[in-house]
Amino acid sequence: GHYDTWLVDSLQSLVRKNHAILLYPSWVNASDYKDTPESFNTVPLHSQELDTAIENKCNTLLENMQTKIDQDLMREIRKDSAKKYKR
Repeated sequence: GHYDTWLVDSLQSLVRKNHAILLYPSWVNASDYKDTPESFNTVPLHSQELDTAIENKCNTLLENMQTKIDQDLMREIRKDSAKKYKR
């Protein structure tokens, strides 16, 4: 199962403060880390040309997929209409 790590962090801090020992010596208390102004982002590892080529290919695939979906939908609408008028 899952548990809240902040509970372990709090217990570890409390025991350290009151008894000067580490309850879980191998535990890394996330609360001990200080927030900094640094930011962590993803950075592309490929060239702008490759990025453009990939984006163009994705757009083409999406357009083709949308065209197929539209065609399938129209085919179903025509089938349903034909059934209604046959009755």
